[in-house]
Amino acid sequence: MTRRFLARIIQALACALLLLVADPAGAQQNLIVRPMKVEAAIPANRTARVSLSVRNSNQTRAETLDIAAVELVQNRKGDWSGFSPGELETRSGDWKQFSNREWIELPFDTLEIEPGAAAEIPLRINIPRDARGTYFSAVTVQTRAPEAPEGPASFTVNFRFLIPIIIEIEGRPVRQRIQVADLDMVFTGDDPAFDGPTTLAMFHIANEGRSFPRIQGQMLIEREFNGRWRQVTRFAVPKQGIAPGVKLALKQDLERRLPSGTYRLRGDLSVDGRRIAPLVKEIQFEGDPSIDALAYDTALTLDPEMVELSVAPGATRTAALTIENPGEDAVDVAIGAITPHPLRGVAIGALRGEDLSAAPWIQVRPAAFTIRPGGRRNVRIMSRVPREGVAHPNYYAALVLTGRYGDGQSAGETRSTIHLMRKEVESTASGVIERLTLAEGEDPSQYVLQTRFTNTGNTHLEPRVNGQLANERGAIVQSARLTGEEDWLLPLEMRDYAGIVDFSNITSGDYTLGVMVEFGEAERARKQIPIRVDIEEGGNKKDGDTSPPVRHITVIHKD
Repeated sequence: MTRRFLARIIQALACALLLLVADPAGAQQNLIVRPMKVEAAIPANRTARVSLSVRNSNQTRAETLDIAAVELVQNRKGDWSGFSPGELETRSGDWKQFSNREWIELPFDTLEIEPGAAAEIPLRINIPRDARGTYFSAVTVQTRAPEAPEGPASFTVNFRFLIPIIIEIEGRPVRQRIQVADLDMVFTGDDPAFDGPTTLAMFHIANEGRSFPRIQGQMLIEREFNGRWRQVTRFAVPKQGIAPGVKLALKQDLERRLPSGTYRLRGDLSVDGRRIAPLVKEIQFEGDPSIDALAYDTALTLDPEMVELSVAPGATRTAALTIENPGEDAVDVAIGAITPHPLRGVAIGALRGEDLSAAPWIQVRPAAFTIRPGGRRNVRIMSRVPREGVAHPNYYAALVLTGRYGDGQSAGETRSTIHLMRKEVESTASGVIERLTLAEGEDPSQYVLQTRFTNTGNTHLEPRVNGQLANERGAIVQSARLTGEEDWLLPLEMRDYAGIVDFSNITSGDYTLGVMVEFGEAERARKQIPIRVDIEEGGNKKDGDTSPPVRHITVIHKD
């Protein structure tokens, strides 16, 4: 194995140890702010009231807090930041037309909280009559640093909480216009910002509408080889929201040097769970002139694809996993278990996602090895469940296999899931529909139906989601299947689903738009909203225009 490969293993183990011993940022101070995000759907020309709760858990020191409403802006990397109005005067972009900062009324800008006490910060949000789409701002709650003690090594720390205020306007749907704007690759050469020469892939995504969807996707990179396209690698675009007017420029270090030549790039994107048209682009890439060989991904195969173990507190269980290298070169493999991403940083009531992680109990032997081309290697997955504190029926871990070639270049990554089951504890399948919205599609008679479903139970689900449009008599006049990610929906995980509802044959009138989610053996969740369909015959059409009439949809708000 190369020094670089061994160094990465040591670095990964050190990071894992750091995560075990370090407290999260929120535990390093005595102030607790809830909620940490306000996201609501409100009709135009209304006033909404929201309350933030602040608790000072320090039993000896009072806290003085400075409170302000600031602009919330998303940058090209997808990160969010809060700015005072003066800090954004010279910043280009459409952030002003999507700001709701001026809608927010704060009752005070300073708050004193006594030791061990709690207080409320009431917000008044005044929605203008002409508002449409989604608007953003944030409220900051900042402590004042205490006086520093004397001495050259002394310092003080103050904490700043940024609470996003995201308001979606109910009523007339807005157009959803998300597209893959561009794809590219660049060779870095001797750029000091990277650990040696490498290749960067760039995925550009534009939101030209007024909606605030969640996106997720991947970029596939292929090389022309003997008249055919062969996959080099792919990288994932993680799930994230994209604000109106934002153009994301997401970069990924491919951790390999690619030779010059003709490459084909394909960008696939899902918007609220619905796949949109991909972008396919051929490029003449100027790569590393010193190499001719190409480091292709090696798709390691696993048998079984998913590891499931029946466990008991205080007992050790093992399972065998066979790994096969179908590639043409030897691959150095590092394998380990981590907490699945959907379980990180989420909670419902007293249950935290990390409470359901099996990662601390999983050992893989061997954890690093070399597998020859066409070869197989057996490894043992060992679960050592503690005797105490194991109250849930299901625990999960992500099994991550990272491959590298002998020269240190990436050979790709393979992931699987480990599921630990306690059969003597009952599993409960439950879920709730968090939102149901409409957005205008590209066709004037087609609308995008979107919903968000949260798994509130203690076991994974495989939801089946359908939308229905019913007339005033309750008869179903249109239906649609809503799609999203196809992986397990883990406990506490939230997922978006979307599909197209065709209104081309729907007449004017009042209707009920609903979503039904089926999961578990016979469980269902439902949500409905009343809508009104108005048909605009002709509109501003010119003579001889034979285009179909436009159907306008209005979501009817009921107090």
